[in-house]
Amino acid sequence: MTKLAIINLSFILLLLSGCTATNTQEGSSNEEIAALTREIATLNQELAKFETLSKESEAFSYLNDLTDQELHQYQLFLKERDIDYLKDFSPEKVVLLYFESIVTDDMETIYAITYDGGRLSGYSDFTEQFYTSDLSHNEKESVLDFRYYDTLTLLEENETGDQAVVEISVSIGSFQSVRWVELQKENNQWKLVLQHLL
Repeated sequence: MTKLAIINLSFILLLLSGCTATNTQEGSSNEEIAALTREIATLNQELAKFETLSKESEAFSYLNDLTDQELHQYQLFLKERDIDYLKDFSPEKVVLLYFESIVTDDMETIYAITYDGGRLSGYSDFTEQFYTSDLSHNEKESVLDFRYYDTLTLLEENETGDQAVVEISVSIGSFQSVRWVELQKENNQWKLVLQHLL
């Protein structure tokens, strides 16, 4: 029910309560009006809770924290598969792309944002290693754990600015989880260091 419908229903109830034959005494009418006013307040509180739940249940995406420009660049990357579109992405944003790629099972993006360092196997071998190792299963659990993350911060960057560690954390009640993701710059772009996990 929408807020307008609840208000209309409440108004009709108020009118009906004032028009009944049993409400001949002014005191009982005031009591009924007060009771209906409390009921309206309760309905408004329930409506506010429903609206909050509706907002929270909107589709989640790790891309929600990208700027419009970053989202545009990412969409161009997906269309053309040109890694240069991601050259201005910070280490934190690359981690978000990685998590989103796990959710969408976009192995092409995962491969493109994985640090090569002369050790990265070809795409088909990488994909096979990714799915046959524990990494695929573990990463799927991680993206669920960190879906409503609290913080995503650059924890450290080395002096030469080519290595970084990003920390992502989530707290729900007494449960807290923290993960560190290592990145390395390659061709002036941040990429994930995953080879040791395969």
